[in-house]
Amino acid sequence: VLAYSSTGEDSPDTTLEISKSSTKISYTYEDEKVKVSIETQTDTFLNETAEPFDAVDTQCILKLEEKAAKMVESNVKRVIEKVQKDYNSDIFGFGSMIYKSNPSLWRQLSDHWDEIFPSIQVDVHSKVNIVNSSYIKKS
Repeated sequence: VLAYSSTGEDSPDTTLEISKSSTKISYTYEDEKVKVSIETQTDTFLNETAEPFDAVDTQCILKLEEKAAKMVESNVKRVIEKVQKDYNSDIFGFGSMIYKSNPSLWRQLSDHWDEIFPSIQVDVHSKVNIVNSSYIKKS
């Protein structure tokens, strides 16, 4: 479930039930720096919203999707930054991804991975699709 505030309040007022989710992770290595790109795609059902909602108004649906996508991006970035700074542990498998796609680059980076990992720039792009809104309830 994705719960977020669509009205800008502190407490969540919109919930989306996740139907299907996929993630693609890639990297680039330029100027002796690793940059990771994460793309998520999530299909959801709209369960509840405090926003005025018209199921046939595409702008209304797009607004909810965009707010949910920003929330997902923010949460993913926050978790990655916390793990990088506080734990310095590559639990996401970025090093493994590099090793599998470019073993010679990994040999070059592996001895210093503990120093490289905390400074990796990670870009997150999320897309949330509301594919069904038949369960809408006003909160």
